[in-house]
Amino acid sequence: MGEGSAVTGMASFVSTLTSGLSAEALWGAIAPAGALILVLTLFALGKRVLNKNVKGAGKGTGGKI
Repeated sequence: MGEGSAVTGMASFVSTLTSGLSAEALWGAIAPAGALILVLTLFALGKRVLNKNVKGAGKGTGGKI
């Protein structure tokens, strides 16, 4: 590709993607979501453990710990 030539097709897509995306921009978008993802994962795992342990408690059967 010489100077002044128009970039088209896949080359255009790649050049647009690389010019607009950097490691700083990517981590800037992911870092705030990381804390939320961690909290939601811990909540889901805790809820699952709690549900397994409390299942059948009304019948006095208990659960596995």
